[in-house]
Amino acid sequence: MPAFPQAERVWPDAFFETPGWIKDVRAVQPMVMLSSHEVLLANPGGRHPVLVSYDRWTGRHRVLARIPEGPAGHWIAKAASGDGHVAWMARVSGDGAPARMQIWAMPASGGPRELLAEFPGQGYSPTALAGFEIADGHVIWWTHSPGAVRRVSLAGGPVESVSSEGHHYMASWPWAHDGRDSLLNLATGERREVADTGGLSRRCGPEWCVSELEPAMYELTKVVMQRVDGSGRTLVPGTHMAEALLHDRLGFFDPPFVRGGESLILSTGRSVGTLGSAAVLYDRCTGLSALIDPPRKQTDAADLPDPIRLGGSAPGGPLLFWRASGNRHMVMDVSRVPADRCSS
Repeated sequence: MPAFPQAERVWPDAFFETPGWIKDVRAVQPMVMLSSHEVLLANPGGRHPVLVSYDRWTGRHRVLARIPEGPAGHWIAKAASGDGHVAWMARVSGDGAPARMQIWAMPASGGPRELLAEFPGQGYSPTALAGFEIADGHVIWWTHSPGAVRRVSLAGGPVESVSSEGHHYMASWPWAHDGRDSLLNLATGERREVADTGGLSRRCGPEWCVSELEPAMYELTKVVMQRVDGSGRTLVPGTHMAEALLHDRLGFFDPPFVRGGESLILSTGRSVGTLGSAAVLYDRCTGLSALIDPPRKQTDAADLPDPIRLGGSAPGGPLLFWRASGNRHMVMDVSRVPADRCSS
């Protein structure tokens, strides 16, 4: 495998630590960036979680919301920030009623929380929810099921279904891809034709597509990216994670490997909601690749570190986090990866 530099050395300003325990709040983990220096902390596995804003500049925190004690448990599935708000989807059960999903929102700076929507919990397992974000004055979410894109206004109102017309792959609102040769803007109806990448299954944003090339024997695996029209073709070492480039710029890939012979394909333990135990971050604007590689808990080579977990959606992109020493979490805010000049 190529000797990638460590991401913390390439983009030091993007990394910071948060506490894993706060007195009177108990266990917490990072959920989503609220601003350039504030991050939402909560315990999504807690029955009655407390939502906290943590200031990475001062190390201080303030409580934004407390979920009242009661017979109904309130388990957070996803959180997002944007349009001056923070929103979350919760699975509510345990009070004798059928399990149901709820969408809540509140001002990101603090204020009363409001229930925006409630609907049956069938089909919303921990692995079913593919995306959850705030955009265009709405909370928008989608599952891995075909055509399941829905939204509700931040002002409240009915849950609306958004037709994707066979475009089932979406990295972020509003562009959806059919996995072959067409992009659809779900907000405006604009369509764009996609040029063939010559690779395996591809994923596209509004301007760029990414795909994994079929690995040749005894050669390093590579990812191909090119503009929707086929121009700007670039190959980089890696193994595709089946997601479009974030903001048409940042790619998160599994580390590359050499196919065949005596080479080993080392699993990173990737699963839904994580990037596994190691990932390569590629910046299309600068051409830099760096390794996100949490330290192992022990020196045993067989011991895998805590996985790189994906936080919620924010205007600058999701945060990444993993357990650090001393009951703390290491956080990477990808919005702080310097953009420099980037051609479209």
